[in-house]
Amino acid sequence: PGQAVYVAFRKQGEELEGLWVQPEQLPQSGTMWDVLAEALKLGKARLGSRASEVDRLEIDLTHTYRQLDPDGQYSQIVDQDKQKVPIQYGVRGLRIRHGDRHKQWAPTWQLARNEVSADLVEQTRRQWKLDKQEFATAQFHSFEAEQLLVRLDREPAEAALMFRGNRVVDIAEVTQASTETLAQGMKGWLVNNLHDDGRLTYMFYPSTNEEERGNNMIRQWMATNAMIRWARDRDDSALFDRVEQNIDYNVAHFYEQEGELGLIVEGRAKVKLGAVALAGMAMYTHPEREKWATQIAGLRKTVDELWHEDGSFSSYYTNERYRAGDKEQWNFYPGEALLFWATIYAEEKDPEILAKYKKSFEFYRDWHREHRNPAFVPWHLQAHYTLWSALGEDEAELERELQEFSFEIADWLVGVQAWEVKPGEITYPDEKGRFYTEKKRFGVPHASSTGVYIEGLIDAWQFARDLDDAERRERYRVSLIRAIRSMMQLQYVDDVDMYYVKDPKYVVGGIRTSVYRNEIRCDNVQHPLMGIIKVLRMFEASEYADAG
Repeated sequence: PGQAVYVAFRKQGEELEGLWVQPEQLPQSGTMWDVLAEALKLGKARLGSRASEVDRLEIDLTHTYRQLDPDGQYSQIVDQDKQKVPIQYGVRGLRIRHGDRHKQWAPTWQLARNEVSADLVEQTRRQWKLDKQEFATAQFHSFEAEQLLVRLDREPAEAALMFRGNRVVDIAEVTQASTETLAQGMKGWLVNNLHDDGRLTYMFYPSTNEEERGNNMIRQWMATNAMIRWARDRDDSALFDRVEQNIDYNVAHFYEQEGELGLIVEGRAKVKLGAVALAGMAMYTHPEREKWATQIAGLRKTVDELWHEDGSFSSYYTNERYRAGDKEQWNFYPGEALLFWATIYAEEKDPEILAKYKKSFEFYRDWHREHRNPAFVPWHLQAHYTLWSALGEDEAELERELQEFSFEIADWLVGVQAWEVKPGEITYPDEKGRFYTEKKRFGVPHASSTGVYIEGLIDAWQFARDLDDAERRERYRVSLIRAIRSMMQLQYVDDVDMYYVKDPKYVVGGIRTSVYRNEIRCDNVQHPLMGIIKVLRMFEASEYADAG
């Protein structure tokens, strides 16, 4: 027997009409195809003269309805979203029935709108004017759907079968050429979102074709560093010029001088150690760095001010709260500061920096062993490899300690990566390669996390290469290729995964936050790009294979 069908009629991403047809709406009992035919007929009638403008059909053929736990179905839906890991989102839809009232949301509709189930449920409760106790008596069903995108503007028309509004990328599709395409797309997104005045888009919402009003200085300056790395790697003088505009914009709007100290100010006078360090690194590594000599000196001074003799750093500097809230950011900011120092040391061989670095290395090595967290790992891997590569023969003991700790944390990080579709790991194949498992809940699944781990692991791979550690070199290679698969899964690439996008210019090449959240944040793009630039430079074509 037929089951409910959802069809959206689209023109260049815009939904002209969207409708459900239930089996009971048919004049007589019929199959799924009869329900679909009725939906197409009804949609065409509603569109009238605009029917000829439709170039895409988004179709959900529903099946496998499951009633949710009647004792806690409402809280079950809400709680899953509160955990920010709605693993069924975009795969299973939701239906609510209460008396003669009915609401139903298709998986592709939710993805296109970026709507979470908890919000939809609460909106429905209020619309029906029910209190929570009354609403809990409703029937809640989840359901699966065969998801189709029909391209009516092809001759003949073509249909693409989708999973979670996309195609699942197979690990065999990760090649040197496809990784180059991935990187070119990410670089293109950054350039397309770099405005004429030098401002970079912080976050873009494809569902509404709008920017996020908020901002984050750490992520902004990381993106600046990514563009610098690309420009240097590809000898792209035009991009260096655009990045100069970007730095000038950020300095004009977010840099302040307080005596000898250079501050990157965000929000209510908040100055983050990480933002100071990453801004300093961007200016320091740009070919025109003399232009910002005063700012670089001030930022270096601030990093020094926030360092303590025991090797620890303060996470924040403000006039009111000189040092506060340190430990909650210790997985991030100190590693970013050490990377800035290592970058300077590689060029200047400043003994004062080296002495401070040693103390901080020891302090945070001990701290991390008591507070394991994957977020700590990539910054310290990058910093330690950068410093290790620059050390002289008289620092053999430090070289050994940096190398040993780097292998220790890289080995542990690889163990956090998810690959097998099984309980406690991941539920669906499009999740493969990310650094989040259902068993080990560090944070939430996020593109920027997998991206920054690529940054760190390519430097761990370099450690293994330089030290002829074949076993680790292979372990890190496989992990990197799997992570690149995840990035390919999350990248906006064509009319299939952009079926609802009205203006592809600010979307194509971008990296969605997760398989079920479609917003593009600048660090979703910046992090993987910075690591993949190195992968492309160092891996032979054969090293992209055999990672399944």
